[in-house]
Amino acid sequence: MEKKDPYHQLRTYKFYKGKQEPKKISASQCGAPLLQLYLSQTCSVVDGPNSFSKATIGSIAHRGMEELIVGDHILREQPMEGMLANRWKITGTSDAIDTENRVVIDYKFEMNYAYQMHKKDGPDASYNMQGACYSWLHTGDYDFHIMSFITDHSPIKPAHPAEAIQVTHVPIYDNATFGQMMLEKTDELQGYIDRGDAPPECEDLWWRVVNGKKVKTRCMHYCKYKDVCPYYTTHSSKAANVSYWG
Repeated sequence: MEKKDPYHQLRTYKFYKGKQEPKKISASQCGAPLLQLYLSQTCSVVDGPNSFSKATIGSIAHRGMEELIVGDHILREQPMEGMLANRWKITGTSDAIDTENRVVIDYKFEMNYAYQMHKKDGPDASYNMQGACYSWLHTGDYDFHIMSFITDHSPIKPAHPAEAIQVTHVPIYDNATFGQMMLEKTDELQGYIDRGDAPPECEDLWWRVVNGKKVKTRCMHYCKYKDVCPYYTTHSSKAANVSYWG
């Protein structure tokens, strides 16, 4: 008698996600390349078990982080939305808002490498644009802090901070600058959508040589739109499911 795999459903779990609501982007997408925004508006994607598990673990961990920041001046998970002059909608839900000190706080569970990047990133970085969006949605110039829980923390490693939980003040654009940038970005995006023409390929694809082949590791491991991306699938090796040239 053939044994049944009790974990078959988990291993094969797929969550079908339809096209995003037209003319709407979220705070976490504000720093995304135009191509990803275009694909989110024009294609449907399928998320697998990795995406599901990360989201679930993240939600549980966020509940724990909330115990560290308390007070009547702290607002938690406030859904917000704003409208640009071209009728594109921007939405977002910040993890916490310190109304007394005018600070937006975002929780991150990440490795030390990612934490170190926050300390170097400029206002154009993805997380920083997300923070600028929260400030813009609150219609007031707020500071943006990332509260990092360093998952691979080791106090004996020289490159690691002394404590596993760190708070980083990161630079963000002021509200007027951010609003103008998003207006121009969504105008450009709408042009591609109207023409039915995909924007240029994303930059900084983290090329690596794997088994003698040049691989776009950022696409392969971190982009949920890779299966509908014309630049990734056109040069995809069906056997290895990697993207490379020659």
